Amino acid sequence: MTVANLRQRKAGTVLALLLALGGMVGLTAASVPLYRLFCRVTGYQGTTQRAEAAPRHIVLGLEEGEPITGTAVFNVTPDQAGRYFDKIACFCFTAQTLAPGQEAEMPVSFFVDPAILKDRDAKDVHTITLSYTFYPKDQGGERARTQASRDDATSKLN
Repeated sequence: MTVANLRQRKAGTVLALLLALGGMVGLTAASVPLYRLFCRVTGYQGTTQRAEAAPRHIVLGLEEGEPITGTAVFNVTPDQAGRYFDKIACFCFTAQTLAPGQEAEMPVSFFVDPAILKDRDAKDVHTITLSYTFYPKDQGGERARTQASRDDATSKLN
């Protein structure tokens, strides 16, 4: 093997390594925007979709024009906040009946126990999110009430 061939092979190896390194740096720089795009398109990790307007009719698998009765189950995040989140009154404690197209205000009275400020596990909690899922009474309403009771008991135990 000649010296010229050896230099040419070494130069090719260095060029290939530099291209690989450049590709890795490029992928690293593009990974965050690509991940955000992936989440936006697929809804992964709870990423919401954007819409110009709400649909005129929402069909829940029920006959059009039929009232619906159901129960709501709540969730508090982050998990460390659950033990300090105390509800006084909530629409989720009883079944709700809604007529087609009906709008309703569903109040919740709660407080966050100040003891959260002394909990080292909750020191990074700056935002608490309370969310609800509505279950039709005849399609899982009993399961929803059971889950809500379990959630209430868990938050009181913790």
